[in-house]
Amino acid sequence: MHFLREIEYIGPDNDVRAGGEILKNIHIEEVFVTELILADVFSGLEDGLLYGLMAAICADFPRRAALRAQIPRPVRDLAKRVMKIRRSYIVTEAERYNGVRTSFSPEILYLASLWEEGHTLMEIMLLIDTNSDISGDLVSALRRAKDLGKQLKDVYRGDAAIMEQLGRVIRKVSRDEVEVLD
Repeated sequence: MHFLREIEYIGPDNDVRAGGEILKNIHIEEVFVTELILADVFSGLEDGLLYGLMAAICADFPRRAALRAQIPRPVRDLAKRVMKIRRSYIVTEAERYNGVRTSFSPEILYLASLWEEGHTLMEIMLLIDTNSDISGDLVSALRRAKDLGKQLKDVYRGDAAIMEQLGRVIRKVSRDEVEVLD
């Protein structure tokens, strides 16, 4: 409770402020996602970048793997913007307080955006250089991104445009390996 007061998600009289209202609906990287929402990072993104960002928050790219492709400029620009928030006092202090490292992976942002564009898992896996099968890690991130998208719909329920976009993206990515959770 002290930490939530310190970062002003809760006021001195226990009144729930904007950050606290958002936090109630988020269950994946709670403080990080709340800070991204407060910074308006999710709004205005193209569908692929929106889904990619959700997936990039849900998992880290395995250390034993490397991309064979260069990350495109729009993905790099978004990743830079997100990393500023990832490294912010509030997010790093939340990590310290909870004892859990916050996930964010520009590589997964890129790969998940390809999934949203309709690429197959096999096509995406060909872009990864690794000695082991990490397809399960990637599928897990893609599935968890759908769950985060549903949580974001709760946060944005008053914004018809982003609600429609989140619904469209979730429907589009619900195919093949990622569909089994629905």
